[in-house]
Parts: sequence; C-alpha cells; structure tokens
Amino acid sequence: MRTVYLILGCALVPIGIAGVVLPVLPGFVFLLLATVCFARSSPRFESWMLNHPQFGESLRIWREEGSMRRKHKVYSVGMIAISAVAGTLFSPAPVWVKMVLAAAGGWAAWYILTRPTRKPNGVCPLRPPAHLVDPENT
Repeated sequence: MRTVYLILGCALVPIGIAGVVLPVLPGFVFLLLATVCFARSSPRFESWMLNHPQFGESLRIWREEGSMRRKHKVYSVGMIAISAVAGTLFSPAPVWVKMVLAAAGGWAAWYILTRPTRKPNGVCPLRPPAHLVDPENT
C-alpha cells in the first residue's frame, strides 16, 4: 500500500505545481493531497513537501491549524471567479455544464472563505497564544 501512496503522491505533485500557475486548476489541493500520500509512504518526501521554500509554509499552516493566510484566500477566490466568468462567457459547453461548473466554483469559494484566516502576526484564531497555555494541563 505504501507503494500506491508513493506513486499517487508523485503523480499529484506536478498537477499541483501546474495548478499554481493555471487558474482553472486548484494547485494547493493537489499539493495537500500529495503531502498526505507522502505522510503514508515516504517520510523523506513528506519532509520535502513541508519544508519546500515556495509552498511548505502554507502546507504546514493548513496541517497544523486548518487556516489560510488572507492573501492566499484572495488569490484563490479571485482565480475561481476568473475561471468561472471565462468559462461561462467563452466555453462552447452546454448551459447545464456551465451551471454545474459555476456551482462547484461557488462551493469552493464558500469553503475557502469559511476557513479561519491566519492573522499577519502568525496567530491562528483557533489556537490560544502560547503564553496563555498552561503546560501542566496539556
């Protein structure tokens, strides 16, 4: 099973990297899934993902807190909006396909916007500040 997770993780990384530059592909989701696969198959690749200079911090923040930085939320929702408008206006697809894609984009935007926003000072609203945590009770 480890081999399957390793192959899947290796397949998801290039898709995620492509998604970082292509507005129609959710890159972060694929990178997050690749990290999950590597966590079950290769500690070395998992460490590489979590310590990557470009996307490692975002993956660690999501894993530890389930939160996103405001700039990443704005970028993600903006790309979803651009993709939805372009797809609706320029696609020769039937109307029902456009409606399904718009609904999926709307759901994705809603999901992103309802996740906690990490503050600029690095504090997550779901986790109390370190000086308020009693180490004897943890």
